[in-house]
Amino acid sequence: MRRPVENSHTRNAAVATVGVTRRDALVRGAIAVGATATALTKGNVSLLPVGQGKNSILPAGAVSYANFSQHCTACHLCIDTCPSGVLTPSVLENGITGLFQPHLDYTKAYCAYNCNFCSQVCPAGAIHPISVQEKQQWAIGKAIYYEFHCLINEKGIECGNCARHCPKEAITMIEKGNTLIPKVNHKQCIGCGACEYYCPASPKAITVRPMNEQKRLGEAGMFRRGNLS
Repeated sequence: MRRPVENSHTRNAAVATVGVTRRDALVRGAIAVGATATALTKGNVSLLPVGQGKNSILPAGAVSYANFSQHCTACHLCIDTCPSGVLTPSVLENGITGLFQPHLDYTKAYCAYNCNFCSQVCPAGAIHPISVQEKQQWAIGKAIYYEFHCLINEKGIECGNCARHCPKEAITMIEKGNTLIPKVNHKQCIGCGACEYYCPASPKAITVRPMNEQKRLGEAGMFRRGNLS
């Protein structure tokens, strides 16, 4: 399994080599259409408006579901540029109007803390340009802990993977009886997905819940274009 790349020093080279050919687009479209048909046949995906799916977590700089869905052309430049492979075309995760538009899939990887590639290549304004420093204070989701799925309950194992891999130290291990369990500080969590990706429990004991409006840590209001530095 490919692990996320944790640096951005090759950004210029990566951006320079990005390209989406007509053949690539047709192949991706065919795959996505097939996946959509399969999902609908199984009846496990509903035709919901944008932003209602479990995995509808958008890249930092997307601002909101409304902004992203209106501007994204599904060109997939961000997907091609993403070094970790966490960005993937949606089927119906972004709703029927967001078909093929990218979202972050934390079953594949997580959003690398020191990477802002996607925000540098988006040509349509769906992902606003942000610096790495801005991205590290940019909340795209919030981690939710489910104790009943945790290995401490299932197997008596004090795992701690989520706390060890959190780049913001938003997860700490606290005492509960004679064991240690994770606790999420939502004021520090940016929703990068490292905790979910590295959680060994099945189903996951910690998952990231999407946000309709992305926010800077400590701010109540959503990001707006005029607020971007």
